[in-house]
Amino acid sequence: MRPWLENNRLEDKFTSTIGDLKLTEPQFQPLYEIDFYLFFNSQTRYYHKLITIETNNYCSRIIELISSYYDTRDIKYLLCDTLNKKLRTLLKDIAKLINVNDLNLLCINPYKSSFNTDLDHKSNTYIIQLLKTATIKVYLEIQENFKSFVDSDDYMEIGVLYLHYLSEPIPEQTFLKRIKIPEIVPVGVKPDGPGIDKVSIFKPKSFKFDRLATNPGALSDLLDAFKFLHLVDKKSSARDFKKVFSGIEIENPIRWTGNQSELYWFIYLIYNKYKFVEDLRQQQWKTACYCFVQADGTRFDQSKLRTLKKPRLTAGVIEKAIRLLK
Repeated sequence: MRPWLENNRLEDKFTSTIGDLKLTEPQFQPLYEIDFYLFFNSQTRYYHKLITIETNNYCSRIIELISSYYDTRDIKYLLCDTLNKKLRTLLKDIAKLINVNDLNLLCINPYKSSFNTDLDHKSNTYIIQLLKTATIKVYLEIQENFKSFVDSDDYMEIGVLYLHYLSEPIPEQTFLKRIKIPEIVPVGVKPDGPGIDKVSIFKPKSFKFDRLATNPGALSDLLDAFKFLHLVDKKSSARDFKKVFSGIEIENPIRWTGNQSELYWFIYLIYNKYKFVEDLRQQQWKTACYCFVQADGTRFDQSKLRTLKKPRLTAGVIEKAIRLLK
């Protein structure tokens, strides 16, 4: 797919195949979007779409992979391998490519570039500069998603990535726009303060058990097992427990009377290992903290819950109970 190869310069080739590229929704909550220059021929249009798709797909795969591990050492190892080795090396390789081939961003700036510039060179510059921007986005998305696992010395601001790994001054325009994520206000908490006229309370949705139609009694059986194991409050109703797995907004969270590691293990099993519930785009821990509360009614800490480990004594019996959902 190197854009300077002869067979990748044919306009007809890209005109006829661009429709084959299917846009995919990111399976994570993006924090940045690419706001690059407008493409100017079929080749740059094709690569713009291709790079956008692959950026989302790569982030989704890596975030899902790292999230599937529950041991902090495994998570940190995968983060180091991805951020410190693969992506930083890739940024250095892109910087060399730009420098050796004089792929200067100036030649594709629609406000400053010359129309006398060789079109092939201009296309190559557009594609590689867009690839550079996409790689930075990938780095930032993965780093931010697992920020609590990144040591402060290894945390990279966007300016540091430019200075250290691209050997470029920090640009005025990075082509990355921060996405505004709506502030989440926990249920029952009424924010106040100057300047707040109207605030909508966020009511989170729940997990969605994908076998409810074929195995309607499974959730009742699981609730009985959890009561027997002293993992949930014995007063928990089947109605409230089933709502936690309905995919709709909940009113009464379930009181978890087991320890936090046992809740972690339960969510890990139903979401990551057995996939008994529908995909939540990496929001399973946030959802868990709204669906379950501690025995005294207080909320769990999402950042702490997701970093816990498999409970040594009760992991087996919890997994055995969860198999009731098969």
